[in-house]
Amino acid sequence: MAEQHSIVIGQIMKVVQVEKLQEVWLWKLVLVPQGQREQLVLFNHGERDTSAWELRAAVLESEYGRGLVYASAATRGQAIGYYDGAEVNEQEYCKLNEDAGLRHTLSIGRRWVNGIHGATGMQYANTSRGADEANNAHFASGSSVVRVSAAKVACGQPVLIPYGWTAAAWGGRDRIAGSGALRIRGAGRGQGLGQHGGTYILELVSTMERGGIATHMLRTACEGWGRGRGRLELQCHQDNGRARRFYKCLRT
Repeated sequence: MAEQHSIVIGQIMKVVQVEKLQEVWLWKLVLVPQGQREQLVLFNHGERDTSAWELRAAVLESEYGRGLVYASAATRGQAIGYYDGAEVNEQEYCKLNEDAGLRHTLSIGRRWVNGIHGATGMQYANTSRGADEANNAHFASGSSVVRVSAAKVACGQPVLIPYGWTAAAWGGRDRIAGSGALRIRGAGRGQGLGQHGGTYILELVSTMERGGIATHMLRTACEGWGRGRGRLELQCHQDNGRARRFYKCLRT
């Protein structure tokens, strides 16, 4: 990947002053076409000198999804980068979905930082969560600076940091894997569902917006109720454009 961009991979990660690491314009994420979503995390050590880029890390695909890996060896206490992102409050955090940065919002010190559009690549660092491999990096003194916490890390090793999520936050994250529920209520004759009565969906709940779960549930319900079992009807408010667009997709 580095050779495609004429980047030399160093054996040891260079030491950089913390203040310099936090200058966004010195960072660059380079998409590797052959890897589709894989990226190189580059840092410029010169004063806007484009020939001074260092490969600090890489965003690679793995069996667990996208993850950040070290591009060279580093030792305990060395600063890798910093978690760049927009600060959000707890209320704003609770409203985030997959596309808006739910997976990339971490509790750092007393702040919530949404790094989905971060320039440093640190938003792709995973966490061990009690797995066989322990966390090897951490946020230094409640700041957004990410430092190595293990005695030594090697090139190709994943960058693993403690996310600082509460048990409740982890519970919400785990449910993103995909589940849903339908609350169905029946009605007899003369209750607005024709002379024979019928059933209707009272509430539809999906744990991952835009994940296709709600669509799958409704299509499954349509297949079950609409095949030789009478008429099937779908209603929503005229001014609910979002719902109308969603329901329209069910016809395709």
